[in-house]
Amino acid sequence: MAAFRIFRRLRELLDVDFTTVADGDRLSYDLGLDKFVGQPASGDVGPTGPTGPTGVAGVTGATGPTGAGATGPTGATGATGLAGATGTAGATGVTGPTGTAGVAGATGPTGAGATGPTGSTGVAGATGPAGATGAGATGPTGPSGADGAAGATGTAGATGPTGATGAGATGPTGPTGIAGVTGATGAGSTGPTGPTGTAGATGSAGATGAAGATGPTGPTGTGAGSVTKECMLPLSTTDASGNAYAAQIATANLREVVAAFTKDVVGDWWGILRIPQDYASAGKIILRIGANSTAGQVVTMLVATLVRDTAATWDAALTAETQVDTTLSTTAYRPSDVSFTLSTTPVAGKDLVVKIEHVGTAANDTLAVDTLLFQAVFQYST
Repeated sequence: MAAFRIFRRLRELLDVDFTTVADGDRLSYDLGLDKFVGQPASGDVGPTGPTGPTGVAGVTGATGPTGAGATGPTGATGATGLAGATGTAGATGVTGPTGTAGVAGATGPTGAGATGPTGSTGVAGATGPAGATGAGATGPTGPSGADGAAGATGTAGATGPTGATGAGATGPTGPTGIAGVTGATGAGSTGPTGPTGTAGATGSAGATGAAGATGPTGPTGTGAGSVTKECMLPLSTTDASGNAYAAQIATANLREVVAAFTKDVVGDWWGILRIPQDYASAGKIILRIGANSTAGQVVTMLVATLVRDTAATWDAALTAETQVDTTLSTTAYRPSDVSFTLSTTPVAGKDLVVKIEHVGTAANDTLAVDTLLFQAVFQYST
């Protein structure tokens, strides 16, 4: 009762809500009411606040699209939103949060109406009967008439004398014997063959005519026979060893730059030749070599080739011919020819890749000075 007395006294001084005061309550200001109200003392449980409003119901899932066959099932209804939170003790509970929207219902499966069965093929109509063959009989073949008897063969006239073989006209032909009269066609069997007439006597041969004058000589034919030709083989570069180089010959009577090879080692010169259009056969490379030596020593040379055109790469292995040993002259700078018949097959209009090699390491190569290559030619037949 003490609390009621206190609140009655305070009511006279302050704006106090006295309607819910209980014995032992404490005074508390309620901002929402703008009044002092009774509240349970600390540690006591106040009355339960009102339940917050129910959350908004989830949106109903969209209806699945109508299938091409049977209608798909309607999507499930979304779940009911969560209930709002319980308000705080004493004061009016705050409005609970809006429930989460229900999950959209799954789209119904697309109907797959079955394809109707294919109609059966109609029965083929029966083939009509073939028309009857005409019954008209073939008429009988008439009898063949009998061959008449052959008339007697007339006597052959005498063969006229053979005309003399003149220098001009042919002698006249003897007259033909009179032909026998053709007998009448008999009506029965063939008559017997008449006897063969006696052959006339052969006339005497005429004299042989004089020989005619000789005709004029016919024109000379234009076809030419096979011709051997040569063309210079251009040399453009050496190998990377440095054992081949360009040398200048300078004597009292000769001054020239030629291809050269260092003695006792292997060195190469290279070149490319467009094979002449009139090439037919017998491809050969001839090297004209020499040296500034009078010792008459031996030099070993080798040639390797490759035939190519735009249809294949030039970066391919060459075909090497057999090495050739040549004894040089005992006269300085006097050249000697070395021939290599090619085992490759040159073709008119294609390119001939050529490697000319001095094999200074060969056992038979005894040349004590550098080898000089004066010329290199490609020889062939048209």
